[in-house]
Amino acid sequence: MSNIVGNVPGNAGIRRDRKPVRTGTDNGMFRDMLNEACSARNLHLTGHARDRIARRDMHIVADDLDRISHAMDRIAEKGGARSVIFCRDMIFITDARQRAIITAMNSDDSEKVLTGIDSAVVI
Repeated sequence: MSNIVGNVPGNAGIRRDRKPVRTGTDNGMFRDMLNEACSARNLHLTGHARDRIARRDMHIVADDLDRISHAMDRIAEKGGARSVIFCRDMIFITDARQRAIITAMNSDDSEKVLTGIDSAVVI
């Protein structure tokens, strides 16, 4: 069985191990595989977030999704809603109540101003 959970054109993707995907495939295949990986963790990835992950060439592994899912549990327990989650070199804006990843960015992107956030987690 392959370690690939999903990959996208532009060399971004998700794997079960820590090595980033470096092959492009059909975007529909990526969407299906990524949705499956998120569904297994009761996460929803918005179309906007999926697009950002692909365009920013972000490399997500299954462990990242597990950690994001756990962080959302902790945020919800504390009453948080709109949150920023810092994971390795990536930043995710999430809605913990809906268990949704709204958008994603690299931490080395240019200056950022994040508004409407009520909590933050570093994982």
